[in-house]
Amino acid sequence: MKLIIHTVLAATLALASIASGAQGTGPSDPQIAAIVVTANQVDIDAGKLAETRTESKDVKAFAQRMVTDHTGVNKAATDLVKKLNVTPEDNPTSQNIKQGGDQNIAKLKTLSGASFDKAYIDHEVTYHENVIDALDKTLIPSAKNEQLKALLVKVRPAFVAHLCVEETAQCLSIPEATVRSRHFRARSMLRESLAQALDLAERDAFEFGGAQCDRIVASVLAKISGGAS
Repeated sequence: MKLIIHTVLAATLALASIASGAQGTGPSDPQIAAIVVTANQVDIDAGKLAETRTESKDVKAFAQRMVTDHTGVNKAATDLVKKLNVTPEDNPTSQNIKQGGDQNIAKLKTLSGASFDKAYIDHEVTYHENVIDALDKTLIPSAKNEQLKALLVKVRPAFVAHLCVEETAQCLSIPEATVRSRHFRARSMLRESLAQALDLAERDAFEFGGAQCDRIVASVLAKISGGAS
């Protein structure tokens, strides 16, 4: 377990080095592109390993989601840099992130069962926290191209959503699938409650008078007809 902790710290330091660079000139757009692609690939690789190693259907489902979501982010980033004619530039930060990812994979391969699941999830929580921190403090502020900046802003909520599920499951010691189902059930209950409240409000505001309304309409029409004659 100490080895896993050291690996998490290595990844943390790699991402933290982005922030330290921001005190100077910050990374260039080509360097940001390389950092984004590398950071996503690290999570994709860990997710693919978890898919084949975990014995938990919940961890497997989570790992599959990580692979799908981060593959989508990488495709969007790759398509954009091609469109902009930007070649991702390897740099010390992207190299350190890759090295930390490789070390994490190597250590995870020595684990199995509940130990594997805990190490994988713990690493995911720490990793996502630092990716979000790097996005907010360095990558988004440093991006010069508006389309690249917009992409970083667009993908940020996905990292936050991943972290919310991971952290909740980690704190409560329950499967992530349970967290997602409870979130879904809570949203459904909230929708139903709001729908009922709005329905009652509309009835109070626009209550139909029934026979009284009919009499008013008939009276108005009679006056109009009388005036026309």
